[in-house]
Amino acid sequence: MANVLILNGGPRKNGNTAELIRAFSEAAQADSHVVQEFHLQGMTIHGCLSCHQCGKAGKDCVQTDDMEKIYPAFRESQVIVFASPIYFASITGTLKTAIDRLFALWQTLPQAELTNKKSALLLTANQPTWCQTPVTWYHELFTQAMGWEDLGVVYGHGSLYGAGKADDPASVAAAAAIGHSI
Repeated sequence: MANVLILNGGPRKNGNTAELIRAFSEAAQADSHVVQEFHLQGMTIHGCLSCHQCGKAGKDCVQTDDMEKIYPAFRESQVIVFASPIYFASITGTLKTAIDRLFALWQTLPQAELTNKKSALLLTANQPTWCQTPVTWYHELFTQAMGWEDLGVVYGHGSLYGAGKADDPASVAAAAAIGHSI
């Protein structure tokens, strides 16, 4: 059994990104894994200050915001899932801000606690294969820097104005397959 942390950078609780998360989560839970999702859009997370005070004053970060809920979940997780629609060839700002704030743990956790994790990336966009390369490159760089095993990337697509998630059942199946692969 693994603890799974999902950082959801999507703005909609029922949008395309949420559909991939649902498929992944249901598959992981069916295999007895514990899944905890943070819908970042509804949270208060400030940007990293680059103050180099990580781990001081008895806190992971000197800032007091909703990252204080994410840090314990991160420590306990063996699998980290990043989920986001693609905005201007990148992940959403809310997800990027949360990732930047994980720097505090990168600075303070023992190497064995930090690197013994797996990761997956769930992406959605209006068009199939639209702007995947910059986001994939970022994910590969990040997982390598963290020393994590990459479980895979799912590229979902849907229409902004049409049927949405129903346009891409293959990506839903791919997200479920990663959930079962843990």
